[in-house]
This record gives sequence, structure tokens and C-alpha cells, in this order.
Amino acid sequence: MPTQATDEERQKQTDEMDEAIGTLRELWDTEIRPTMEAELGRAKSVQLRSLTDSELLEQLDDYLELSVKHWKFHNQVVGPTHSSVHRLSMLYKEIMGDVTDDEPYRLIRGLDNKSLETDLAIQELAKKVREAPETLRIFINNDEPSEILSSLDRSAEGTQFLKMLDKFLDVYGLRPTGFDALYPSWKEDPSFVILNIRSFIQSSPRDIRTEQETLSEDAEQCQQMVLAKIGDDRDRIAEFQTCLEHARELWPLKEDHAFYIDQGSAACLRILLAEVGRRLSSHGVINDSDDVFYLTLDEALTALKSPTSENLGDLATERRNQRDAQIKIIPPAFLG
Repeated sequence: MPTQATDEERQKQTDEMDEAIGTLRELWDTEIRPTMEAELGRAKSVQLRSLTDSELLEQLDDYLELSVKHWKFHNQVVGPTHSSVHRLSMLYKEIMGDVTDDEPYRLIRGLDNKSLETDLAIQELAKKVREAPETLRIFINNDEPSEILSSLDRSAEGTQFLKMLDKFLDVYGLRPTGFDALYPSWKEDPSFVILNIRSFIQSSPRDIRTEQETLSEDAEQCQQMVLAKIGDDRDRIAEFQTCLEHARELWPLKEDHAFYIDQGSAACLRILLAEVGRRLSSHGVINDSDDVFYLTLDEALTALKSPTSENLGDLATERRNQRDAQIKIIPPAFLG
């Protein structure tokens, strides 16, 4: 049984969280984000196909170390970010009384973040499609992303759009299509982006900026409502304003940290492992390059160091089949 924390220990934890909440935004802006941008930029610049097997292994070792560093950043960001919003929510309920659980979140809506930025960039690509008749026809007349991409590649107008798509993917393409490393990033397979663009052009254009402005205005109205409820209690006003300021500073990091770490860093590692799989497949160690994702890291690295070792294709197939079977199992609603 875990021991109960003493009052002194609880106060120490509170003080540490206060410090983390108060300093995280500056830490993110001056250290974490610039470091992530630089390290992801270097990872993207490496031409993996040009590396020897031994050089690829060195690159993977280096990036595994970076990945540990990135997830330490993740832990630095997530706790204070969610704690700041939880504190705001609890304070809101204390002041306003019986409210729904989601009502306090009105105060932090309408804030910019990397997910919103990505949506706007996809919307801009959709706008370019609407402005190009031949490209628009290709998107409308084809259902499958692969068909759209191949048709664009055969069209003079379409190739111009593909150049814009490549620029988009260079900035926003380090985003996996699932949490499992098995799933490719947008940069490797832009099907998800193509389907999003197709969805945009088949529906009425959204004015995302106006939507955000409306949410921001509602957040301001909600803030004024809380201040009116507080009245002349200066200490309570100061407490609320400080809590709100911290939450608004940190809440965008929920999306921003994911852009760089959960998505960007994970995608770089996935791309490296996919190249290992391509090498193992070409050496005849596995049957398909994606088989690498059904090997342990040690198995994959040992096989790349000694390509003449045993064939691991059957082992990968067995594990693939096991995963496919297990993923269909519906877990019980309750245990015990």
C-alpha cells in the first residue's frame, strides 16, 4: 500500500507545480520549442537512402537518445498545462456555483495553436484546388487518394499543385496517421491530407478565423461574467486573473507539444524504422518492409548488423496475425 503524503510533502508538490506553471511558457518559447524545431529539422534533412547500413544504425541510435530527451520535454509540458486548466476550472466552479463541467472551458477557447495552423494550411491548399479547374476536376472525379495523386502527376496544372503539397508536407508532414509506429506519417503517405482537401472542396468553405474570433469574444464575455460575480473582492479578482492568465498561456501547448513531440518526433523515429525495414526486406531477412514493425528493436538491429542471419519473415507474419486477431477483441466493460 502506498504511504499517505504528509502535509509538508503535499505543500512541496504544490509549490513545485506553482513554479512549473509560472515558468513553463517562457521555458517553451526559449528552450523547448526552439530545440525541437532544430532537432526535427536536422532529422528531416538526413537523406536516409544514401546512408550505409552502419551509418543508418548510428543515425537510429542517435535519434533514440533524442527521443528520450523529447519525451522528457513532453512530461515537462503536459503536467503544468493540464494542472493550470484544472485549477481554473475548479476556481470557476467555486465562484459561479453549480455549472456543467465544460463551462469553464469557455474561458480558454479561441486560442491559436499548431493544430489550428495545420487546418488553415490544409484549407489554403483546398482554396488553390478550387482556383485550378483541371486540378479541381481531378479531385472531384477520383475517390481514392492514390488515383488523385497519380492523376495530378500526369497533369501540368496538377504538378504545380503537387509542389505546393510538398511544401505543406515539409512543414506539417511529420504527423502519424495512428498511434502505432506501423502507420505512416503524412510525409510518407499524404492520403489523409488528400482526403481532407477533398472534403473541404466538397463542402461550403469554412471561415476558421471568424469562428476563432467568435470563440475569443465569448471567452471575453465569460471572463467579464466571472468578474461581475466576484464583485469587489480584490484578492479573489487577482487570484482569478492570475489563474486565467496561466491557463490561456499554457492551453495552446496541449496541441503545440503534440505537434513537435507526440507527432513530429514520433514520425521521425517511424521513418527511420521504415528505412530499416526496407533494408531488411532488400536483404531477404523479412518478406515485406512493414514486417520490421513486428520485430523487437533488438531483433531488427541485430538483423541489420548481420543480414545473413535467419529469416524473420515467418516470425513477423505470426505476430502480425496475432495483432490482427487481438485488435478485434472487445474488452469487457468492467473487471472484477
